[in-house]
Amino acid sequence: MTSTNKECFVERKDLIQVHDHCPEQPYVELEIPHDAKRVIAVSFGGLSRDQANDPLEVIQSLSISSNASHYTHALNLDRQEIRLLHVKPGSFDDPISAHFSIASLKDAEAQNVDFDALSYCWGDSSERDEIFLSPNQNDTQDTPFSIGKSAAQAIRRLRLADETLAIWIDAVCINQDDLEERAQQVTLMTQIYSLASIVHIWLGEDNHGVEACLKLIRDICNYNSEICQGGDACSCAGTKHLTPLAEIKSFGEDRMKDGHKISFKGMFEVFEMHLKTWSQDIIDMAGWYGNTQLSFLMSTLYENSWFSRVWVIQEALSARVPIVHCSAEYVPWEEVVQVSNWLGHPAYAAQNPHNASQQISMAAIWKTLKPKGRTREVATTPVEADDKDQLSSILEVFLSGLDLKATDPRDKLFALLTFADETHDASQLDDLIRPNYDKAKERVFADFTRWWIREHNSVAILSSIHCQPTRTWVKTVGPTADTSNGHPTWSIDQKGSSRWTQANLNACLRFKAFGDTKPNLELLKTDDPLILRLSGLRITEIKRISSVPIEYMYPYQGSFDNQQEICKVLHQILDPCGLTPFWTRRNSAGDILQKTVQECNQKYIDHMNSHWAYSNRPALKVLKPNAKAELEYYETKKLPTCIEPCFFVTTSGLFGLCPWGSKEGDAIVLLDGGNVPYLLRPVEKEGDELRYELVGECFVQGIMHGEVVGALGANSDHKQVFTLV
Repeated sequence: MTSTNKECFVERKDLIQVHDHCPEQPYVELEIPHDAKRVIAVSFGGLSRDQANDPLEVIQSLSISSNASHYTHALNLDRQEIRLLHVKPGSFDDPISAHFSIASLKDAEAQNVDFDALSYCWGDSSERDEIFLSPNQNDTQDTPFSIGKSAAQAIRRLRLADETLAIWIDAVCINQDDLEERAQQVTLMTQIYSLASIVHIWLGEDNHGVEACLKLIRDICNYNSEICQGGDACSCAGTKHLTPLAEIKSFGEDRMKDGHKISFKGMFEVFEMHLKTWSQDIIDMAGWYGNTQLSFLMSTLYENSWFSRVWVIQEALSARVPIVHCSAEYVPWEEVVQVSNWLGHPAYAAQNPHNASQQISMAAIWKTLKPKGRTREVATTPVEADDKDQLSSILEVFLSGLDLKATDPRDKLFALLTFADETHDASQLDDLIRPNYDKAKERVFADFTRWWIREHNSVAILSSIHCQPTRTWVKTVGPTADTSNGHPTWSIDQKGSSRWTQANLNACLRFKAFGDTKPNLELLKTDDPLILRLSGLRITEIKRISSVPIEYMYPYQGSFDNQQEICKVLHQILDPCGLTPFWTRRNSAGDILQKTVQECNQKYIDHMNSHWAYSNRPALKVLKPNAKAELEYYETKKLPTCIEPCFFVTTSGLFGLCPWGSKEGDAIVLLDGGNVPYLLRPVEKEGDELRYELVGECFVQGIMHGEVVGALGANSDHKQVFTLV
């Protein structure tokens, strides 16, 4: 069989210049034969010159290479092939020698393919290490293969002393230079991690705080399960149960004699026993103003970068046997999750009412997600719901994962598809949302938004733009923040915060502004994927914006049940009490959801006074909410000045509330398939076509429950097509 690989040589003798507009990304254009399907490797040889000095003083040889030449066997997608790295036996400091093999996931169980998998953070791309790869297990011709330092450290810890370790590591076993292969392997991730005998979760080397946390977790869980006597009697695998069970119980009994209660799950007692054995640096990690607390120490574990990486969700929750490692310590994943759940329990919070705001337990997304259709039977872990077929919607899953991080922004969607009701079956994914690394990130999220509108026959997803940093209803950025989007204004984006998912009209309140209308699906078809065309009605436009006329719509009198809708929007979206936990979805006892009108009234007064009592400010000039042709203003000092002007009056005499980024002249429209009115801003004309930016939702008194449809009919001749960019 003849080789299909070609070698091409190009010579360039003039300087490669770094331009002012892109100092960090100099580039070289390469000419590739027109019949080439992909580039396997690119090698450069040349000279670099620092133009700030004499060239002869700083000339140095330059060698840039790729690992792509090691991937000699293309993977067969139909057979669901993957590469496995076979690491030869050795001690910790020995050079790492290995070779690749090919395995088919379709045949994995029948052929009893046995392998482990690694879940880790890639780390700083500039911190590299070398392993040595041979073409096969019998070949002694090793060649260097560059891998990240974090992966190399993990291999050294996991490598066996007397037998070969077969392991799957994404950055090594996937040809990262082959975008097609990357996209194919992404669809197999759940299978890979569910078929692995063990999934090793690597939290790093020489992190003494994390090591101390893992030791604590072992003893806390053992105190509650009593599976081991602990101390010298412990013969359990992994991190030992350091503290004898009898000593912990005795310590608790002594505290009870002194009038103390046993703490929730005995966590304080175990913490105090460990505290006696720690070095000063560990004590410092657990202290705050001289006050050592379990919460402070545990934050060093749950703030580890691994817990914020989007891919690890899939890797950990798909695993049969997940084990958490840090240096030489390792504990079962279930114990890490269990202690996290206990730390987030109201009973623990009640014992520690003055905890600092560290991340003392795992993010909420861990408790709400689970993979569907495991390859093998797996014991239920604490993070799984009872009903394994009950999956969340993909939009809910995506928004709950906004706080997670990814090297490639597109992975913040691709990595979560397997957890959602509409997208868990990779073989059935629509082309619009199938993982494809040839697409720019803007295209990936725009295609997803278009797909969602089509699949759900609704434009409610447009309200999700209010999760983006500069597009929230309440202003959360400073005056120097860059408010340019860099992506279509109508599209979801990978930036944002899951805390803001409830801070919009669609999520908080029940409206039906355009009745039961549905979007025109034919309009979704377009040659330009970054443009969205939707049908609807232009209602009016914003004439003036001012601060809220609080005297006319004060929400904290009477009862919440009987207040006007505009007061409910003010209370639930704009948060005049200054209690942001309302729309951060916290359900603690102190949540504003549980507060009475009287309590909120007092909170509002305290918040307002903090703005006016300590400085001499000019009164706010605000509009009166009436339909008179002449606008009427009055002055007030009854409103916190941190609330941006968000009350508007329209050219037709309507009034309502809008996000802080709204402007006078913005058009108010009802879009087919929308529950709430939206604000559009005219920006440009393309030929005869007027184009708009999506500003966001708005509340308009008197049209939120289908009044317009009732007056004009759902198929009104007044409808038009809006082109969003």
